[in-house]
Amino acid sequence: MFGRSFLHSFRYLLAPSLGYNRSINYPRIRSRAEYLEYLADQYDIDRPEHYAEAFGEREPTLSPNDSFILKIADLATEQLYKLLIPLVDKYRGKAEKFDAGTAFEPAVGNCLRSLVPSASVTSMAAVVNAAWEIRLELDAWEILQDMSDHQKRRIEKLRVLRDLVLKSFEVYEYKKRLAQYASQRG
Repeated sequence: MFGRSFLHSFRYLLAPSLGYNRSINYPRIRSRAEYLEYLADQYDIDRPEHYAEAFGEREPTLSPNDSFILKIADLATEQLYKLLIPLVDKYRGKAEKFDAGTAFEPAVGNCLRSLVPSASVTSMAAVVNAAWEIRLELDAWEILQDMSDHQKRRIEKLRVLRDLVLKSFEVYEYKKRLAQYASQRG
């Protein structure tokens, strides 16, 4: 639903290997990242180069039986994940095809960079994607230049960005409710 923002969030939360063992309840984290790369390519979603290479984890120590079961599960997942897109296309019914709102991102990004919540957005995904673009280039965002402490300035920029995103969501929700109210009255 959120396009490349999901990729950025997934990497932000799960790529820094903290020395944990792989969960036996999920595919390997790098495999999951590779599946996301594939899906992003299929849906024409921009993704960071070498995305999956950022992920890693230790393999768990398992009994031979559990190791065999996990290996079979991994092989099955590897064979099946590419079938998801045709299944979604086949059974989505009247649901519209995925749209991350990328056409609105430049305007939303300009609003956020100008310290103004986006008032014309029709896609929350556009807000999230535009915010991630700013977040990934946080030092280039030319606000709060009067703060001499670089680390404090970064922290404050993140606070401002979060506030702007939240306020943009509030405006989006307000406009959506107004439109719904107007359609019920009319």
